Amino acid sequence: MRRRPVGGGRPAGVEVVLVEDERAPRRAPAPEAAVPPAGARPELAGRRSRVRAAAVLALVGVLGVAGVLQTRHQAVVAAALERQPGLLRPLSAAPTERWALARVSVAGVGPRDVLVSTPDGRLHGVDPLVGEVRWSTEAAPAGGSSWCSVLHRTGDGAVVARAPRELAAAALVVCEQGRWVPGSLGSRVRVTTATTVDPATGAVLARRGLGGGLLVSDTVDGDLVHAWADLSGRVGVVRWDPWTGEERWTYRSDDRVTERRSNGVAVHHGAGTVTFVGSGTLTVDLATGSRVHRRGLGDGTAAERLPDGSVALRGADGTWTLIGADGARVALPGAPLLPTVGPDRAAPAPATPVPLLVRDGDRLVGVDPRGGEILWQVTAAAGRGVPGETRLLAQTSDTAVLATTERAWAVDLADGSERWRSPLLQLGRTEPLTDGTVVALAVPDGTGGGALVGVDLRSGDARWRLPLPAGTTGLRPAHGLVLVTSSDGVRAMG
Repeated sequence: MRRRPVGGGRPAGVEVVLVEDERAPRRAPAPEAAVPPAGARPELAGRRSRVRAAAVLALVGVLGVAGVLQTRHQAVVAAALERQPGLLRPLSAAPTERWALARVSVAGVGPRDVLVSTPDGRLHGVDPLVGEVRWSTEAAPAGGSSWCSVLHRTGDGAVVARAPRELAAAALVVCEQGRWVPGSLGSRVRVTTATTVDPATGAVLARRGLGGGLLVSDTVDGDLVHAWADLSGRVGVVRWDPWTGEERWTYRSDDRVTERRSNGVAVHHGAGTVTFVGSGTLTVDLATGSRVHRRGLGDGTAAERLPDGSVALRGADGTWTLIGADGARVALPGAPLLPTVGPDRAAPAPATPVPLLVRDGDRLVGVDPRGGEILWQVTAAAGRGVPGETRLLAQTSDTAVLATTERAWAVDLADGSERWRSPLLQLGRTEPLTDGTVVALAVPDGTGGGALVGVDLRSGDARWRLPLPAGTTGLRPAHGLVLVTSSDGVRAMG
């Protein structure tokens, strides 16, 4: 991994939530010593000296107050970024490159660091300000392999899960290392070691050895579940606490499930069960670790906590309910589009509540979150419907910006009408890149990389344009910066 620093120092402190651009004040030069002009009367010179001295003291006082204000200002920035991790520092001007790392890809965001992975399977915590590697996971043993993944807390914040939690900081890192060890009669046996790592410091939290080649690495109610197949084709499953390493239960099959010379097996996840299908079939109850003789179906439930404390709950029948912070329930007509970056929750609440956007087939529906009243409904994006991958990128009190993999458009929250639209560079997944006033969109421009354009969130006017490197494959926010992933590695822009 090669680091190429660009520029230096901390980016200027700026407001980050629906405010004007405000650069850090420059330090004033020290005043020159007062020299009486030739021919000046001594008493006048002394008076001027006293005046100048008073001015110097006043200037020092102003600088002291400015320093205190700057410290408070930086605290406001930090608090805003903590409330909304996807929020960027001001985008009134095109961001500049802060640092670059070659031959890496973005794996996630830690509480303090950017998490990147290298081709050897290791994960590294990188200082977002200067690009220095603060910590790294363990290297794979000689002749072995290593791979790491990032876990996040679930939508209700209760437990960790493998599904990404949008822009939230990682709660846990799990690394698995596979290696070959000598077996009986000159054979070689595949074994796996699972390790959990603190994403804030890189410290190892717990470690567990698995007796074969890895089949499953998953989470259940905040615990880790690992399954493996040994040389005889039998399957083992263990559920354990990732923070302490405490074992909940272990199951080992009596019968062969996979072929002796192959770990190839299909894995099916049901309602509280996991099933392995190979030359034999095995279903294990994930709550008790006992074998069951039928496979269940997923219950389809999900919970997403909104910034105001309410929870959007999907039932087993696929319907959605909004449960307010006061416990009141509101039935929703479809799946809610939850804001990844929305209005500053520390700001005073608007007189009129911001509608909750709901996707119902090809319709976009604005729902009053207080009582469930439908305020308006439109066929979104000029009759092209609301595709299933639609994401809500940013939201103010009167405008929401939505995007699919192909286009972005802004919706007036008063009536659902379209304010502006823009084509997008197809990068697989559109991440929110906004400071709350300007949204940065990757657009095609006929080159190999496309361009990053800063668009006024409300008007759709382009504020700036920045060429992207050839082979750009992804963009995402991290600690107030934009991370650009390409075939060359990762660049941090801010």
